[in-house]
Amino acid sequence: MVAKDRCHAAQRMLSRPWCADAFLKDIIVQLVEKPHSVARLIVNFSGIKELYNDFRSKTTEPVKISKAIKDLAFAPQRYSSEAKVLARLVLTWDSCLAILTSVPTMRGPRSPEGAACLETLRFLDNEKMLQLGMLADSALELHRVVKDLDSDNFDEAEFPAELDLYKQILNKLFVDGLCLTVPGMTKLMLGYLQQPRSVLVADVAKTLGRSEERRVGKECRSRWAPYH
Repeated sequence: MVAKDRCHAAQRMLSRPWCADAFLKDIIVQLVEKPHSVARLIVNFSGIKELYNDFRSKTTEPVKISKAIKDLAFAPQRYSSEAKVLARLVLTWDSCLAILTSVPTMRGPRSPEGAACLETLRFLDNEKMLQLGMLADSALELHRVVKDLDSDNFDEAEFPAELDLYKQILNKLFVDGLCLTVPGMTKLMLGYLQQPRSVLVADVAKTLGRSEERRVGKECRSRWAPYH
C-alpha cells in the first residue's frame, strides 16, 4: 500500500461514521459543507473575509492563534481539510457567530448568503455547539494519523498499532468523556457555553449558552459510543 492510498483511506475513517448519524452530519452540512455555509462565505467572499478578520481583531480569543490566519481554510476537494475548518470554527467562534448575524443585514435576509446564515442561526443550539467541539477534536486526531501515514519514513508494520492507538484515544475522549476535561476543542466550546450570547435571528432574540453546559455534555457523550 503506497502512502497516498493509506492517507486517502484514513481520511474516510470519520466521513462514514459522520454520514451514518444524521445529527452529526447536519452540523457538518450547516457550518461547513452547504452552499453559503459560514466556512464557504469566509473563504469565497473577500468582503466577508475582511469582516471576519476585523471581528477577530476586536475579539478576545480563548487561545491565541496567528493573525496571519485569514479564513477557515475550507477546501472541499480535500476531506482532511475539515480538521482545520472545524478547529478554526471553534477557536474563532465569536467571530464566526458575528459573521452569521451580520451577513443577513449586509446582504439582505432573502439573499442566498443571508438566508443561509439565518438558517444556521436557527439550527444552532447548545448541544450542537458542544458537538461541534467534539467533531473538531475527532477530526484533529484523525489529522494526526493521516500526517503519520503520509510520512516517507512510516513503517508499514506499525500500521495496526497506529490504528489501535487512534481507536483507544477516541474511546477515551468520547466514550469515557475525557474530551470534557482535557484541553481541546470540546473544552473550549464548554467555555463559550458558560457565557451566554444573545443573537438576533430575523429580529427574534435567541440565546446560545447556559449554566447547565456540563449536563448537556454528558448527554452528548453517548452519541459517539456506537462508533468505537
